[in-house]
Amino acid sequence: MNIRFTEPYLPTQASALVDACLRSGQLSGDGPYCAEAEQRIKNLVGADHVLLTTSCTHALELSCAMIDHVDGGEVIVPSFTFTSSATAILQAGLVPVFVDVDPSTMNIDPTDVIKAITSRTRAIMVVHYAGIACDMAALRSICAEHGLLLIEDAAHAIGGHWNDRALGTLGDMAAYSFHATKNIMCGEGGAFLTTHASIAERAEIFREKGTNRKQFFRGQVDKYRWVSKGSSYVLAEPLAALLSGGLAEFDTVQQIRRALVERYRQRLSEPSIETQVTLPSIPSYARPAWHLQHVLLRSEGHRDDLIRFLREHGVGTAFHYVPLHSSPMGLECGAPRRPLPATDDAAPRLLRLPLHTNLTVANVDVICDLITQWVNAQ
Repeated sequence: MNIRFTEPYLPTQASALVDACLRSGQLSGDGPYCAEAEQRIKNLVGADHVLLTTSCTHALELSCAMIDHVDGGEVIVPSFTFTSSATAILQAGLVPVFVDVDPSTMNIDPTDVIKAITSRTRAIMVVHYAGIACDMAALRSICAEHGLLLIEDAAHAIGGHWNDRALGTLGDMAAYSFHATKNIMCGEGGAFLTTHASIAERAEIFREKGTNRKQFFRGQVDKYRWVSKGSSYVLAEPLAALLSGGLAEFDTVQQIRRALVERYRQRLSEPSIETQVTLPSIPSYARPAWHLQHVLLRSEGHRDDLIRFLREHGVGTAFHYVPLHSSPMGLECGAPRRPLPATDDAAPRLLRLPLHTNLTVANVDVICDLITQWVNAQ
């Protein structure tokens, strides 16, 4: 038996789309396939402005580059997240301030956010862990009260919702990931979203090496000039072709992943399992993106033992983030040290289970049977 932890989803027309793009001769970015993929994202989530990027990391860097600040400006971010959330803040010359999570979801804790706000705070970056919405009512209220920008790290979250609003459209800016491990992928890629036309205009210039190139091609300016700071974040056309093909099959992908997660949740809530394995909660306001399935074990030792047991039986599993506040760079980057008890307790106990479109419900049953066997041996 060999049940892989993750496998990329290849759209049915993947080869034909990439081949057509290669034969077209237009391989650099912002061509017809980029435009098509951006429009598909807009249609899917109801976004106002979408710019494809070479990664979610670059979309986050672009978001943070749009924050007006003086030296010492701070951005609040959960410690339980991927390094890109914090490195994007540092790249913009800002200071990441790490806050705690709600262990029932592993999403940012609004009560701890309030405690972390200072006169230097400029923005809050939220992470919709596993594609389950953060408490956006509380977080949007906090931002409104304190005059802060709200950035959504929605790397896990395309297709997820808070009430009836798509994740990635609730803040001032957002970032999606199309890495090979995500629901829809192009190998490496991302997207920057914003609700503000003025930010979209600045972001478009920044991602085009600080030039007004796109305005020139649209006939809005008479010359193509260097007008701002910037970098090179434009996605290549062959990757955009692959991405557009995946987005066209988004509903099919989500139906498969939802069925698998629902089977996991049914089986892992059985009395024989739930004494040792805790499922994440799905708040009433959240409609998940079905990105990953995680559980919490009773201790780090139990988590590591279950990883070993499942791998011995041919099932790929993984832990997840090492909290940033306790990492070498997190200790050096200038963020004030704060106690984060929920993060410190839950992160070492978290285990991710296989979830991808090549997985079957029968595979999920095998995995859950093995977990039951392990639980019974404790």
